[in-house]
Amino acid sequence: MEIFATNFLDTYSVNGHSIKYSNFIEIAQGGPEVGALAIDGKTIGVKGDYFGGPPAFFKDYIFVPRLNKALLRRYFKICVINLSDRSIKEIGDKEELALISKVDETSVYFFRENPNVKLKSIRWN
Repeated sequence: MEIFATNFLDTYSVNGHSIKYSNFIEIAQGGPEVGALAIDGKTIGVKGDYFGGPPAFFKDYIFVPRLNKALLRRYFKICVINLSDRSIKEIGDKEELALISKVDETSVYFFRENPNVKLKSIRWN
């Protein structure tokens, strides 16, 4: 199944937690959609943080790409967010696109392009 960074669900319920995206924006015409992210009604990150999707879930964690801005450039970093305490850890390299496919005990698997051609993995645990 092809993974796209647009038109994913805005609300999820996982392990008793409510996860909600809001205030969606499109980075560029036809590009990925990103939005503010809240867990159990509390905003994740700081004001102006935008997260892409679709998210992946593993046990008590959510895995999402966060849009970061640098001088003349935007990029994504994959974030591991603890659903209980809402702590965030960025992992991996800067990516132009990160479409998370799956997560297991040790690794996050994602595509860096659309169409999804080559699966890449990074350790998270």
